[in-house]
Amino acid sequence: MKMTKNALFHSVLACLFVFLSACSTPSQFISKETRETGHLSRQSVLLNASSPALAIQQGRLLTDNDDAFESKLALINGAQHSIDLAYYIYADDYSSSAMSMALLEAARRGVKVRMLLDYHSNYKHLDFFSMLEDTASVMDGSIEVRFYNRPTDNQIKDAIYVTLGCGETELEFSGCSTVKLETIDKAIAEAVQQGQLNNVNKAGSGLFLSGLYAKNPALMVTAIKEGYQIDPETLTASAGSDPDQLTNLKKLGKLYYQAQYGGGIDNVLGKLKLRLAFALYGDQITPVYDAFSSFLPVDQPNRPEKSRTEWRHFSDFLHHKLLLVDGHKVQLGGRNIEDSYHMNPNEMAAKYIFMDTDVVLQLDAGQEKALVTNFDKLWGFSDMVASIADIRQHAPNDVLTMMNYAAKRCESEQHAEKAEQEACLEQSMQSLSPVPLADRMQDWSAHTQQQANLYSANYQTKPEQDRSPQFSIDAGAEIYYIENIPFNIATPEDKLARQFGSVNTFEGDSGKHIHATWLAALNNVCHAANMEKGGVPPKEIILHNAYLFMPSNLLLQLAKMVDGRVPCGNVNITLVTNSISTTDLNIVNILSRHSMKAFFDHLQLHRHPDKGANIRYYEYVEDKDGTNLSLHSKVEVFDQDLFVGSANADVRSYMMDTNNGLFIRNAPVLVKNYVNWVKQLIDTGRVLPVDQYYVSTARDVILEEDLATIDAILAKYRAERWLKEDDVQGLKQHFINLLDQAYQLSEKIVSKKEDSSEAQAKFNALFKTI
Repeated sequence: MKMTKNALFHSVLACLFVFLSACSTPSQFISKETRETGHLSRQSVLLNASSPALAIQQGRLLTDNDDAFESKLALINGAQHSIDLAYYIYADDYSSSAMSMALLEAARRGVKVRMLLDYHSNYKHLDFFSMLEDTASVMDGSIEVRFYNRPTDNQIKDAIYVTLGCGETELEFSGCSTVKLETIDKAIAEAVQQGQLNNVNKAGSGLFLSGLYAKNPALMVTAIKEGYQIDPETLTASAGSDPDQLTNLKKLGKLYYQAQYGGGIDNVLGKLKLRLAFALYGDQITPVYDAFSSFLPVDQPNRPEKSRTEWRHFSDFLHHKLLLVDGHKVQLGGRNIEDSYHMNPNEMAAKYIFMDTDVVLQLDAGQEKALVTNFDKLWGFSDMVASIADIRQHAPNDVLTMMNYAAKRCESEQHAEKAEQEACLEQSMQSLSPVPLADRMQDWSAHTQQQANLYSANYQTKPEQDRSPQFSIDAGAEIYYIENIPFNIATPEDKLARQFGSVNTFEGDSGKHIHATWLAALNNVCHAANMEKGGVPPKEIILHNAYLFMPSNLLLQLAKMVDGRVPCGNVNITLVTNSISTTDLNIVNILSRHSMKAFFDHLQLHRHPDKGANIRYYEYVEDKDGTNLSLHSKVEVFDQDLFVGSANADVRSYMMDTNNGLFIRNAPVLVKNYVNWVKQLIDTGRVLPVDQYYVSTARDVILEEDLATIDAILAKYRAERWLKEDDVQGLKQHFINLLDQAYQLSEKIVSKKEDSSEAQAKFNALFKTI
């Protein structure tokens, strides 16, 4: 019997997760030639590409923020039929407002605009996107907005469970589950009949989800409190103390959210702070936390595995960056829609200005559907994508908006004391009348126009001669559009099903086609180097990437290339990333330091003198003028091939988020110019080598340096006012344990002595949200 692709995928998962060496079913996304020789054939690239090879009339790499934003506006202003956008961040600031006005003008001309945005990052501005839709509704064109990573059916059920209370019974919390589940089942049955299962809003579930997506724990706690009619004093009666119970509950709610569902630094710090809260408050706070946790069914031991998996991947983000105009003009790369990516340093900009790379292409005639088809798949993936109308059913933002209006009123009154601010907020929430959606949209319209006007009037672009360089793409280049997506690209559109995470060596089968391409491209460079005779210049591999906390498969691949398990002599590998002083995500660098220490320890002991690649590691340093420039590019050079996109060389981009990019081949002039530019960065001292630091510095010293960083943070916030010495030591020990795991698992992953499959999977699972 022939195995279906879906069945094949699940059989692979089963084999990999139990680490059975007998399981040898090959990946369907790697050709036999590539698997046996290491040569990355055109066939293998196409297996992982979301489109056929793209022929272009012209193309450029844009490394300057002014160039990149001017290009976006030019594409939008020239649109005739359609504009499709997919972005992680669509901010409320000056340049984004200018872009929004350009989109409205395009709709006025009759252009159909579709905006696919990350739910987590953009829910807080829901009324703004409603304004765009509503304003365009009377125009010749249209604007439609959808959000990626909607709550699943199980998560909506859990939100109902959390906020339903015990109905009319007088049972204790621990005894009301049967009543609650019966009520939930009834609500779900009614929703199924109406075809609205994934938009159910029962009890306080909508309010709870609103707080969850807005990262507003006060809303989450309010939803739970109202559902249970909780008396906060009851929750802590056993503690023998009576602080402000509701305040404690809100604090714990915030920490719980950060620790369980937050991404990146929120997740790590949330766990650290939660641990710290127990150390500080002991018996006072434990009953509050126990009660709060008992409401959340995700913590219950008998949960279905599918529900547990969905919560573990609650913060899977849409990390695409895509602007597609009329189907044949495209810009993508690392830049979001925000001032930090669209401005050079100036007084209007936010804390960070990002150094990034976009690529803009004009495709040949007849390829209008090549990229539109892939956008359509994500746009219509109803398992994960919600319209604004859907969201207003399952997570209405009315209460959140009231809180925002109250906060603005109190900000205008400029209360100096925290107690006065809190009192003002409480009074404002009680006295404010609900603001109709029509009025809220009108406010957003005026605000957006004002921001756009300020951008036009006040932002001064850099003179062209002072801008970062552009790089033209060779006329004969082969270009492939490649994505990390949550479904199997070989599956028909009407049968798409969500996949979670990834399995090493089966990256493509897991939907991680970017990483499958990267790994194959690395092997391809080694293969090409082995085919050449002596006396030729070394081949170049460059990872110019903002967040270099490598997933276990990439870490292992580089280790094999330096120790000779993958023969890779006469190859130079250059890693260029942020330092702690330039990054906007310190936690990524701190954890990466210990992973890289394990890698360089392995290199020192096992680098093969003939078959091993050479490797250098560089980090950006702060600008001498004090400008907060931070690398955000995601560009990889694989000898004669180059990749530009949105994917970071970190665990999150591999295990959690969608990403997109272009794999560019047969473009020798482009590659040569880009490589020379990176080498100039090195020559001018804009980046400094750190590989010898890892070679010569004992890990204990690195650990002490990281603990000193924590001390500096504690001193900055004058933590001695509320921390005892024992609490500080407990916090540090927890942090040390996390760094130890980063080092020890990395050490096992790169080792030549043992099978590291289990360590690889554990590493990816542990650090996937960083």
